[in-house]
Amino acid sequence: QATMAHGTLDEIRAYCRKLVTTLGRPEGGFMARWYSDPAGAGHRQEAIDVMCEEFLKLSQEHSVRQQAEIRKMRGKLNWEGSLDAMRTDK
Repeated sequence: QATMAHGTLDEIRAYCRKLVTTLGRPEGGFMARWYSDPAGAGHRQEAIDVMCEEFLKLSQEHSVRQQAEIRKMRGKLNWEGSLDAMRTDK
C-alpha cells in the first residue's frame, strides 16, 4: 500500500513484478485487484495506470513463455485417436 501511495512509478513497476514472481504460480495464486476507492487509499491515478500496465505486461510475458514451452513439445507427443472426432464429439 505504501508503494502505491508514495512510490515512484519505477518502484510501483518493481513492486508489481515482485508480487507476481513471489506469489504467482502456474495454477494460480495471485490476482491483482485495486481498492473500490483508490483515492481514499491515497493512490494516484498515474500509479494505478502504471500498476495496470505492468500487470498486463507481465501477463503477456507469461503467455509468450508458456506458448514457447508448448511449441518445444511439438512433434514429441504421441497422440492416439482422431482430433476431428474429438472436436465434434458431444
